[in-house]
Amino acid sequence: MTKGIWVVGIGDAGCQALEVLEKENLTQLRLLGINTYAAGLARIKTFDTLHIGTSGLGAGGNPSMGAQAAQYSQDAIRQKLGSDYERAYLIAGLGGGTGSGAAPIIAETLKFNAANVYAVVSLPTSFEGTQRKQTADQALAQLVTTSLDDILVVKGDHVASRLLPNTPDLRTMMTIFARSLAWHLLAHITG
Repeated sequence: MTKGIWVVGIGDAGCQALEVLEKENLTQLRLLGINTYAAGLARIKTFDTLHIGTSGLGAGGNPSMGAQAAQYSQDAIRQKLGSDYERAYLIAGLGGGTGSGAAPIIAETLKFNAANVYAVVSLPTSFEGTQRKQTADQALAQLVTTSLDDILVVKGDHVASRLLPNTPDLRTMMTIFARSLAWHLLAHITG
C-alpha cells in the first residue's frame, strides 16, 4: 500500500489555501485544516479539521497563544494524522497568531512520523504593518531551525505587485493570497 501525503493548513490563511486545493480534486492529498479559531473551522465541510487550544476564539494575532495551542494539542494532532504518510506539507501565512506560533511546533510534530516534511509559507505585505512583518520574521527564523526538509517562502509584496488589482477589497486580497499559497504548494509537489 502506498503511503499518503498530508497537506496541513495552519491558521486562517492555511485553511483558506486548503479550500483552493480541495477544489482541484487531488485524491492523493489528504487535507487537514488546523486553527485556534473554532468558528472558522466550523464552516469547512469538505476536508478534515482540527481545533487546537482550549478557547476556540483564535490567537488574536499573538504567536505565543498559537504556540501554546499547538503544544497543548500535540497528541490530538498526532492522532488525527496517524502514521500512514510518507510526506507532509504545512501551509501557513506568517504574521498572525496561529500560523506564526503553531507552524514551528506542528512542523516538528509532522516530522515525528513523516519521511519528508516541507513548508510553504507567506510573508505579509508592507501595507500590513511592521508588527506583522516582525512576527512573520520571527516565525520564519523559528521554522528554519526545525527539522523541515525544505521551506518555500512566498513574499506578500511580490504577490501583491503582480496579482492584486489597484484597489482590492480584503476578501479579494485573501483569496488571491490563498491561491498563491496553493499554487506554490502544487508546484513543489509536482516538481
